[in-house]
Amino acid sequence: MKADGLPPSFFAISRRDAMKSMAGAAALGALNPARRGEAESTQHGVSLGPVTASTTTAGTYDLVEFNVPVEGAGTEGLNPYRAAELALDAEITLASGRTMRVPGFFSEEYKAVGNGNAEAVPGTKGWRIRFAGPEAGECRGKAVLRVRGQTAVTRELPTVTLKKSARHGMLRVSRMAPRYLEFDDGTAYFPVGQDVCWTTDVTKSIPGATIHDTIRPWDEAYARWFGRMGESGATWARVFMKESFLIDAGEPWAWELEKAWRLDQVLALARNNNIHICLCFNPERSDSGSCYGGSMDIFRASNTAWGRLLARENLGFDHFFTNPLCKEMYRDKIRYVVARWGYSTNIFSWEFWNEIEAVGPKEGTYAWMREMTAYLREVDPWHHLIKSSAHHAWSPEYWGVDNGDLNDVHPYFGWAGDQGTQNLGAFLPEFSSGVYATGRPFIVGETGIAREVMTRYGRAGELADKDTTCFHVHEALWGGLFAGGVGSGMVWWWDEHVDLHNGYFRFRAIANFVADIEFNREAFVRGETVAASTDALRLFELTGKHTRLLWLRQRDVSWFNLAVEKKAIEPVKSSSLTLTAMAPGSYRVEYWSPEDGKLLKSA
Repeated sequence: MKADGLPPSFFAISRRDAMKSMAGAAALGALNPARRGEAESTQHGVSLGPVTASTTTAGTYDLVEFNVPVEGAGTEGLNPYRAAELALDAEITLASGRTMRVPGFFSEEYKAVGNGNAEAVPGTKGWRIRFAGPEAGECRGKAVLRVRGQTAVTRELPTVTLKKSARHGMLRVSRMAPRYLEFDDGTAYFPVGQDVCWTTDVTKSIPGATIHDTIRPWDEAYARWFGRMGESGATWARVFMKESFLIDAGEPWAWELEKAWRLDQVLALARNNNIHICLCFNPERSDSGSCYGGSMDIFRASNTAWGRLLARENLGFDHFFTNPLCKEMYRDKIRYVVARWGYSTNIFSWEFWNEIEAVGPKEGTYAWMREMTAYLREVDPWHHLIKSSAHHAWSPEYWGVDNGDLNDVHPYFGWAGDQGTQNLGAFLPEFSSGVYATGRPFIVGETGIAREVMTRYGRAGELADKDTTCFHVHEALWGGLFAGGVGSGMVWWWDEHVDLHNGYFRFRAIANFVADIEFNREAFVRGETVAASTDALRLFELTGKHTRLLWLRQRDVSWFNLAVEKKAIEPVKSSSLTLTAMAPGSYRVEYWSPEDGKLLKSA
């Protein structure tokens, strides 16, 4: 295979001709009361009123919301957010006979009043159960209320009839290619996207980071970011339950219902733009000797509920992972998250703690992660993926099956040094080699230029500002693919870099390329079976059952050389590739431009 006059960054793909054809919330409205007389005898001074449903006919994986009135003096003084005191569940039997136990949650309706603010709708406080059924047919069930751990009363739910919808279902690790992902129906999913963790007002508070982007209310910001991402083919975003969505900001066991309502709106935006959310419960950190100063109370301040709970016990944060009350409240937080948002097919994964290595005493975090992972698997009837967020290049203690379903690494220019990271496209596969060697699925969950870090070349943010074409975003996206991750590299600085410089076209380029590749059937592995006739090229390779992906890059091409050094990059004028270990058969060779995401020619 010969290629003359290669552009600075060039992509070639070889795939067999025979495989070319690879396939590429309901609102609470008209209510349907359950039949009268379906409540069992009242116990503990508690009863359940007539249960209503948002609809009794829906598609598979569509939201059906039940409104369950909990009545009686027996609930007085009991906390609806503490499962040891009050817990509502639905036991729903699907058409196949399989039963799902779906946790309920206490809630209140809100309405937007402008500028990111909302006001409660009077008379809407109460218990809800959100259900999304995976099978067509009739679903029957009952609501079960427990008081102080004992079943107090049950009531029949309205029967719901589901018809098969076009939804693909929840995300899973592929059975045929366990390094990659697929939906319940077997459709491949290769995520392309970025971290969109908070609003720019939080970004501006990061020590050492110079920020120029506009501050917008949370609803306007996410509508803008998700809209532009969706238009550009991005299908993944990571959101922190922080600041705008911090439900545990007040007293212990007193979730902030307006903050939860905000997250409802963000999930609706995600669904409308075909984006799947990695929802991270906690991002606090206790770095020592970094620009964060070793405090849990800088720009990622400690959760108020946890601080108050520990203070009442005369304990510091070092006890968070071992204190029984803290663990109980965290399990109840998990239960609430699953009950409220677990129905959504737009949940990519749950994530307990961002970069947990930078949090606290490792002895406690190891056991805590395993305990919370086991509980989350027990309480989530949809069995969403769980991502373990360990950011170092080598964190085997957090990479086991007891810590989740897929793993994470976070390579940055700045945090991971300022030499090899000058070429992120080459650095990401190198940095990911340890987690790749485990054979488990992983994702480059954060990457980019760490604006807040001082390097030998100056503040990294000042260097990033020179990259007005977002070329480091290009390198990060494609570098994640060729690292062998389940998706692209997921870039940071969504506001200050991608949005400020309108770099969304970088998502479209890689999204176009991966659109018809069935990663969950190809079972790609990183390879070294191709050689070039010139050392002016860098080669990266993924080899699948029927498809081989090759990334050809002029050796000097990098964000640092282009944006900072302003080097003139000479094209590779003549070269040839030698491919070995090719199975007999006919092949099609496709030449793609990763800059534009366009097929240049095929042969």
